[in-house]
Amino acid sequence: MSHVDDLCIAFDTRVASNTQLLKNLEHKLQLRVQKGDSMFCGKWVQFTHDAITVTQPRAAQAVEQLPLTSDRRKTPDALLTPAEVTNYRGVIGQLMWLVTQTRPDLAVGVSQAAQRTTIAKVSDAIKLNAIAREANSTPEMGLVFRRGLDLSTARICGFGDSAFANAEGYKSQAGYTLQLTQQQHLTTLLTGNFQHAALVSWHTGTIKRVVRSTLAAEAYAVSEVTEAAQLLRELLAEIRLSVVGSVVVPGAVETAAAGDDFVIVTDSQNVATAVPKDSTALADKRLRIVVAMLRQTFCKDAHAYLKWVPTKQMLADALTKPMSVTALRAAMQSIRHSPPGL
Repeated sequence: MSHVDDLCIAFDTRVASNTQLLKNLEHKLQLRVQKGDSMFCGKWVQFTHDAITVTQPRAAQAVEQLPLTSDRRKTPDALLTPAEVTNYRGVIGQLMWLVTQTRPDLAVGVSQAAQRTTIAKVSDAIKLNAIAREANSTPEMGLVFRRGLDLSTARICGFGDSAFANAEGYKSQAGYTLQLTQQQHLTTLLTGNFQHAALVSWHTGTIKRVVRSTLAAEAYAVSEVTEAAQLLRELLAEIRLSVVGSVVVPGAVETAAAGDDFVIVTDSQNVATAVPKDSTALADKRLRIVVAMLRQTFCKDAHAYLKWVPTKQMLADALTKPMSVTALRAAMQSIRHSPPGL
């Protein structure tokens, strides 16, 4: 993995050719090598016997708060001054760096704060300061990758969710998560068995289309996570082909990926029941197209599965609105989460 002039390499030390390759790279590129626990691109990477942990303690503790006097806080409906807006943008920028790298648990609050930048009020600054304090107080929070996950046989589970018309301008906030796990654990993730999985991708943001119903919002969310899962499936296939020395061309990657199962999870019964049916009955033309695309994926691809779970088991729920992030943090740390009532 490379980033500008930084290079991160993971390899099996038991294979002599790998060790020699690293030595050749060190000599050719004049690399300064760091082994074991180290800082890479602002992320603190720690190695233990059972896991690899990635956090951003320095960045989390460095997030600043907007300076607001007690009198200023008493006027929550007042618009921010130009100087305060500049500070507001700066805090969002600091938090965005955390959110995109290791802190999905802060994502929805930061996303919704960013949506209000041009019309931000003192009340928005107060909410943003609360997120900044949360980042400051949890510098140890990040991603945990348990050892034992075999990428050559890894499978994908994606959770997709949305909240209808809850964002600025009555837009709908949608979010998704992608986890890697082994085949035998695919469906157990639906009940919170995150100790067998690694959270590798997430997203939250407003749906960029006109959304006229809850069904449409949920369908768009499922569509987004499905596309992301298909891309990740092909990336994994490309890695496998590269490892065995095969020629990596688009056709070969598609063929290799096609046999891998992936599961997409929704908490919308309407979506789960609409996808297998004839979408021409839907009045919204855009929605008909989205549902038809989903049907093509889940009804024609024998390795793609659409599953329904109740909302209390929806991992991506915390990426659609401010709420408890207990489940999301369990997924980040690869530990079991027991939803209420299970």
